[in-house]
Amino acid sequence: MKRDDFRYVEMAGLLRTEIMSGYLRPGQYLLPEKELCQKYAISRNSLRQALELLTEEGLLVKMRGRGNKVADQLPAEPYGTNTLVVLSPYRSAFAEDALPILISLFKQQFPKVEVKLLYTGYLIENIMHDLTGLGLKPDIVLAWDRHFAEFESRDFVPVDDLISELSDIPEKLIGTFRKNEQLYAVPATYSPIFLACNPRLFESAGIHMPIEGWSLEQFVQAAKELTRDDDRDGMNETYGFGLSSSIIRWPVLAMKYSYNKRSHANRSVYLPADGLRDALDFMRNLIYKERICPVTEVGDWAFLNELFEDGQLAMILTTTLATNMKRQQFPVRMLPLPKRSGGSKGSLLIANGLMISRLSPNMDLAKRFLRFAADIEFQKRMARETGFLSIYDSVNRAVWSPYERNALGIHADHLEESHFIFDLFPNLGKPQEMERSMKKFWAGLESSEQLVNRLFQ
Repeated sequence: MKRDDFRYVEMAGLLRTEIMSGYLRPGQYLLPEKELCQKYAISRNSLRQALELLTEEGLLVKMRGRGNKVADQLPAEPYGTNTLVVLSPYRSAFAEDALPILISLFKQQFPKVEVKLLYTGYLIENIMHDLTGLGLKPDIVLAWDRHFAEFESRDFVPVDDLISELSDIPEKLIGTFRKNEQLYAVPATYSPIFLACNPRLFESAGIHMPIEGWSLEQFVQAAKELTRDDDRDGMNETYGFGLSSSIIRWPVLAMKYSYNKRSHANRSVYLPADGLRDALDFMRNLIYKERICPVTEVGDWAFLNELFEDGQLAMILTTTLATNMKRQQFPVRMLPLPKRSGGSKGSLLIANGLMISRLSPNMDLAKRFLRFAADIEFQKRMARETGFLSIYDSVNRAVWSPYERNALGIHADHLEESHFIFDLFPNLGKPQEMERSMKKFWAGLESSEQLVNRLFQ
C-alpha cells in the first residue's frame, strides 16, 4: 500500500493531538480546508478523510457554511496520553534552570499537556532497554555530547526537520549530534570550557587581570601570588587555581599547552601522545610542585565550584552551565585562557541536546516540544534569564559583550579549533572510563609517561 494512502491517518493524528493537548480549544474553528492543505502539504481528498474520521470520534463538528470546529464537549475518553516524560540520566543545570522556561512556553500553546522530568541513574548504554523492561516509555531524553555516542540510534528518531535556522548554529554543534549523516538530537545549549575568576581576590592581591591573551607562565605566576596563607599557619585560606581531573575540564589546558593536528587511523588527532605527556606534566606540577591548587579536591569539580563561589578559589575552569554568571555573590569575570605559542586558539566544548524515543506514545507532541527548544524566543529567554549560551550566534551576540564572547571563545575562528571530547580522544574509549583510568596519575602515584603509554597502547 502506498504511503499516500496513510496521509489522512497521519493528518487525523496531528489534529487529534492539537485538540487533546489544548492547542485547539473547544469551539475553535479550524483553518479553511484550502489553507490546511497548503500548511500540511496534503491533498483535499486526504484532508477530508481525516476530518470525517475526527468527526466520527466526536472531536470535530462540521458547521454548514462555516467550516469545521472543535466540539464544545470533548469525549471523556482521551485519545492517547497528554503527559510528556522527559528523561535525564544525570542531574543537569539545563534541566533545572532552562527546562522550566521551555515547559512554560510550551504550555502556553498546549495547556492540557503535562511535562514531567524524570532523573535516573541507569547506565547510558542500557537505559532505553532497562526502562522499557520496567514498562516506562519516555518521550524525550536529555543527552550530553559525551553520552550521545553511547546511545543506540535505533532507539531514537531523526530530527533533521525540526530546526529551521541551521545557518545560525555552529556546524560543530550540529555535527556532534549526528550519526550516519542524520541528526538525532536538537541542540539546546552548549558551552566552551572557559576561565572564570574572582576579581575581588585579584584586587586584594594587587594583580592586574589580563584583558588580552596571556602566557601559561604569566598564568602560573598570578596563581602563585593569589595562593594565600594570610594567618601563616601553614594552611592556605585561598588558592590561585582549581584544577579538576574531570574529562570535561583538564583537556582544555592540554590544548593550550600542545595542539598538533595529526592523522591517525583515518581520524584527526589533536593531542598526540608526546604533547599530551608534556601537558600532563605541566598540570601535575601545578598541584604538587607549585601548590597553587587544592590537592584533595582535584577529583570533585562540583566542590571546586563551591569553593569558587565561597571566594576560596581565585580562578577555575568552568562552563556557563556550571557557573551561573548572574547569581554569584561577587561579579564573576571571564579571563582569556592562557596558552603557549603552539597552543590552540579554541577550547573544549560541551553540549546538551534533546532526543525523541522511538517508543514515544506521544510522537507528535514530542516533536512539537523539540521545535520549541529550537525556537529563537525560547533561546532568547534562556540566554537572558539563566546565563546559558544559545545555540544561535545571533542571540549570543545580542546577550554577551564582544569581550565576553572573546573570553568564552565563541567567535568563528575560536570555534574552528574547538572540539568535543570525542574529537580530542577518538580512539581512547569512553570518556568516563578514561577518567577512571587516570586516578593514579592525579594521586601522584603514576608518571605522565606511564599513563600516556598505557592510554595509547
